[in-house]
Amino acid sequence: MHRCVYRSGILRVRLTLTLFVVLLFLFSARLLAQSDSATLSGRITDATGAVIEGAQIVVGNDGTGFKATTLSNESGVYVVPDLHPGTYKVTVNKTGFRQVILTGLVLNVQDALSQNFTLAIGPKTESVTVLSN
Repeated sequence: MHRCVYRSGILRVRLTLTLFVVLLFLFSARLLAQSDSATLSGRITDATGAVIEGAQIVVGNDGTGFKATTLSNESGVYVVPDLHPGTYKVTVNKTGFRQVILTGLVLNVQDALSQNFTLAIGPKTESVTVLSN
């Protein structure tokens, strides 16, 4: 009889430890999934809706001096991850197109903002400035 009680005690301890480890894993994965940064992405097209590959996108925070630069891919898509909350200016350039500047873009914690741009044909020295809502 003592052997049975001993075995059931061991089983309870193992079950409790297993449950504890599973719960710890689930909660730690959830904590790791939370982020204090934002992501900006979108698509670059021309006036006809055709995608523009290789457009340069510069995302800058004048308050902190931070700048991130990326290029649009073959589908015209760009992604800029790990942006800290703040107000940003986005500049889009491509040879043969007018530069587009978006100012006042506010990003908050865990934002996943999609911001598309349409570039007009023209010299890069001409630019279009857009104020964010």
